[in-house]
Amino acid sequence: MAVVASVEAGLNAIAKGATMVQLRAPDLTARQLEHEVSALVPKASVPVVVSSRCDVALAAGAAGVNLPERDISVAEARMLMGQRLVGRSVHSIEAAVAAEREGADYVIFGPVWPSPSHPDEKSQGIRALAEVARAVRVPVLAIGGVTSERASRCRSTASTSTSTRPRRCWTTSRGSASIRDRLPSSTTATSSSAIAIATSRCARVTWSRSCAWSAAAPSAPRVSP
Repeated sequence: MAVVASVEAGLNAIAKGATMVQLRAPDLTARQLEHEVSALVPKASVPVVVSSRCDVALAAGAAGVNLPERDISVAEARMLMGQRLVGRSVHSIEAAVAAEREGADYVIFGPVWPSPSHPDEKSQGIRALAEVARAVRVPVLAIGGVTSERASRCRSTASTSTSTRPRRCWTTSRGSASIRDRLPSSTTATSSSAIAIATSRCARVTWSRSCAWSAAAPSAPRVSP
C-alpha cells in the first residue's frame, strides 16, 4: 500500500509497483478530496481506499476506507461501506485485536521505525510488529520509516512466528516503490493488480481493472464540504 495525497502521487506509486493506494489528504475539504478520489479511481489499476471519509469513498466509487485509530468504529464504518474494504490504523496489540473483532479487513501498524512525516511519534519497533502479526488473523501492514531494505524484515515476521495461525504481514510507505504484498496462496487474487484479503468477505468482493465492484454497497451519499 502506498499512502498518497494526490492523484499524481497515486499514479506514480502504482507505476512503481504499489498494489493498493490510500489517499490521505487532511488539508483538503471534503469536496476537494472527492474530486481527487474521483479522478484517481478510474485511472488506477489497483484498489484505492480513502482515509477516514466513508462518504467520500462511497461517492467516488473507491474500494474502501481506512480508519484512523480514533475515528468511528469499524462496525459503524461497515454499516456504511457494506462489502467494501474497511481497514484500521492501530498502534497497539489491543487496538489490532479490537479492530479484527469488529470486522476490519486489515490493520495498519506503526510507526515501526522513526517516520519523517510523524517526527513526534515514538517508533514501535520490529518486535512489536511481530507481536501484532501473531495476535490477529487479518493482514497486518507495516508503516513508518519503511524502506526497501526494511520491507524484507517486516515480511519475515510472517515466517518467524511460532503460532499456527497463518501470517500476512505487508509493508507500506508514503508514495514509494517499497510496497510488496506478501499474499498467502489461499487468497482469491487472480493477478498482481488485485487486492485479496483472506477473509470470507473476499468471496463476495471482486476488484477488476475497470474499477468496478461486484459487491452490493449502499448508494453513494452526497458529500458535504
